[in-house]
Amino acid sequence: MSSLANLLQDLEYSAGDHIFEEGSEVKAAVYLVRSGSVKIESTSGTKKKQTLSMGAYFGDETLLSDVARGTNGPKDSTVVKAGYTVKVVENCRVGVLTLESCRKVFDTLAIGKGRGAHLESITNTELSLTDLTKHTILGAGTFGQVWLVSRPGADGNDRAYALKVQSKYELSQSGQARSVVHEKEIMAGLNHPLVNRLLGAFKDVDYIYMLMNLVQGGELYGVMHTSTSDKLSENVSKFYIAGIAEGLGYMHSRGFVYRDLKPENVLISNEGYPVIIDFGFAKYVSDMTYTLCGTPLYLPPEVILNRGHK
Repeated sequence: MSSLANLLQDLEYSAGDHIFEEGSEVKAAVYLVRSGSVKIESTSGTKKKQTLSMGAYFGDETLLSDVARGTNGPKDSTVVKAGYTVKVVENCRVGVLTLESCRKVFDTLAIGKGRGAHLESITNTELSLTDLTKHTILGAGTFGQVWLVSRPGADGNDRAYALKVQSKYELSQSGQARSVVHEKEIMAGLNHPLVNRLLGAFKDVDYIYMLMNLVQGGELYGVMHTSTSDKLSENVSKFYIAGIAEGLGYMHSRGFVYRDLKPENVLISNEGYPVIIDFGFAKYVSDMTYTLCGTPLYLPPEVILNRGHK
């Protein structure tokens, strides 16, 4: 919600102005009346005649144009035909949030469809840690461990997940508590098969827990560097690069920069696809950012030279 609020653009209108007219082409956007009032009229009867004042909104139906695109929707779903006329009654200020801006924050193709059935989400359920069975440690770091866990699925069969367990005390002592919360918030807003998925988050007195998809194929680094070779073929390299670019493109379309790309932060799924993990340095950027961060051996020139990146 904060990300969307930051993308609002305020526009001023005078009494008698038309914000848009029925049948005209307008940007797909939702309009929030911050002050003054507007009148909605429709000759076709597509919208009830009414006067809207501070706190009201209109245009929200146009945000569905991405969903309609490809069926009976327009080729350019950011531009739609207005179904009614909006006339300013008294001087007003209107906040405008365009569909194009919404794409930077969430998946506009999923509006009205609920969560995708291909990915099981347990983020909004009453799941507790007692529902998870620990099996073995997959890895350990400075602040905690990653466990292989399971829970019964809807069909009665067990589902395997990765549970990241981090010590509150260690995070607090090292000043990393805020960055972990930031990472959790970013992951909660991402839903893509080539980006590691956060399924749930929990806490108790001593630890915080993040439940994620289990990616079983190991690190890309291990695929690149074996006992017999330190390289990949051209075709294999193209395959992994294309997958990573697709995952990064998804994040960038929502306004997130990743900033820690390296073979150790790309896992291989059981189907052989690259999956991007570890969002500790990821950040929502509306314009440019100049933070010096990442893994030293993999820092890009624009970060080293402090030229800014977006």
